[in-house]
Amino acid sequence: MHLGGQGIYEPKVNKVPNSPTGSASRSVKGGVTVGQHVFRVHVIPGSKQFGVVGWDHWRNTLVIKLKNPAEGGKANRELVEVLSSLLGCPVEIIRGATNRDKVISAECDDSKFREISQKIGLHEEV
Repeated sequence: MHLGGQGIYEPKVNKVPNSPTGSASRSVKGGVTVGQHVFRVHVIPGSKQFGVVGWDHWRNTLVIKLKNPAEGGKANRELVEVLSSLLGCPVEIIRGATNRDKVISAECDDSKFREISQKIGLHEEV
């Protein structure tokens, strides 16, 4: 059965060869290429402990367990804080603030992002 793309968010990005995510923009800062990486995350709020579960091939998302409950933006703040810390760059939720399925934007050094994203399981293109 073909769904025809109903209910699926497909960000409009320029694909970069060998990049784990799409990249909407590129710039050079201090001799380092920096790109805006866009990827999907499915969160499980209210878990006993934080954890990166891994890559869900069916949803095409990175699955992350969060300690905080999904009330008053607590889980979203934890997600942004933890992803920013893991990736070492600014992260923001660009879609899905009130949903478990989110689209994340991270403006990171390309080589560093590729290295860290492979460690946390983000290895497929959006």
